[in-house]
Amino acid sequence: MNETEATSSELWSLRDQRDFLLASLADSEREHAAGDLSESDYEVLRGRDELLLSDVVAQLERLSAKSESDAASSDASGVHASEHRSPSRPRRRRSILVVGIVVLVFAGSILLVNQLSSRRLPGQVLSGSVDVNSSQQIERQLAQAATLVENGKMATALSLYHRVLLTDPNQPVALTELGWIEYQAGVDGKDPSVISAGRSLVEKATKVSPGFAEPHLFLGLIEYQQDHDTSSAIKQISLFLADKPTPVEIAAATPEIKKVYASAGKALPASVVASK
Repeated sequence: MNETEATSSELWSLRDQRDFLLASLADSEREHAAGDLSESDYEVLRGRDELLLSDVVAQLERLSAKSESDAASSDASGVHASEHRSPSRPRRRRSILVVGIVVLVFAGSILLVNQLSSRRLPGQVLSGSVDVNSSQQIERQLAQAATLVENGKMATALSLYHRVLLTDPNQPVALTELGWIEYQAGVDGKDPSVISAGRSLVEKATKVSPGFAEPHLFLGLIEYQQDHDTSSAIKQISLFLADKPTPVEIAAATPEIKKVYASAGKALPASVVASK
């Protein structure tokens, strides 16, 4: 794909994102007016979508201006060889909601989410509430999100997890990863509403899929950090370790696990010690 095709494809994607966010804002307003969405939840959702929308619109304006400038430069150059053949039409890709906002997260959370996301193989479906086609799409989106996390593109990964939950509100991987990212962003930004929203997603993941280990780790860390409840935290971490994560995965979580056990005055589990 040449530069012109790439720009056109990005413009299509940004317009899709803009339309999706406008629809999301309208839906939130309708649900709030009908009494189906509380005032606090409405403010959180509206604030999030308005922030994302402003960034998408800004990107659209910049890219549109660049596209017009490039087109003008091309015309002025006198290069018209392409007039002798039909221009190639870029493929429109209606898939993910990509945003450019900066989500503030701890460096440790990036490593943790990256390592834990890598455990899930392509095609692995943890929720049976959607049809086969939707499940396949969700798995693709989860794989894309895991890659984005690996590359440090947390804002884009965040939006992808949101899209997954629009299709399947009980998808445990999306609930877990999105919850942890939002929780950490709330802590970093000292925003109680975002902290609460992230924690709720992680808690929901432990309930809809009790055998899924990762949310137990994150909930344990949240209980330690927010509630100072080392007993509950250790219980959740034990459920995570019982799933026999790899040494690399344990090592990623070890710095936080050590804080919990040290605070409780307990020795580290053998699997954590062995991962050093």
